[in-house]
Amino acid sequence: MTPTSFTFHLSVPRDAQLTAVVRDLAAHAVAYTKMDAAAGKAFVERVVAASAKAMTGPGSCAVDFVCGDGELRVVIGSDTVRQPLTA
Repeated sequence: MTPTSFTFHLSVPRDAQLTAVVRDLAAHAVAYTKMDAAAGKAFVERVVAASAKAMTGPGSCAVDFVCGDGELRVVIGSDTVRQPLTA
């Protein structure tokens, strides 16, 4: 695991309050990759929006954080949020 190559998978119960957990993990990933502050903030906001959308309904939601090929990706349910590591 390095700041430019990692995968982190979790399953989050579909509870709107847990959007904060996904937000915090996205912010940590942004800091770990040393992403530009403005790009990182926008990325986290997009992840929060996708997370809020995915946290409805029963069961759990898969959330994958993947860094590779020069970008950070978060896959939440059927949505993918991408951000290049360099702006």
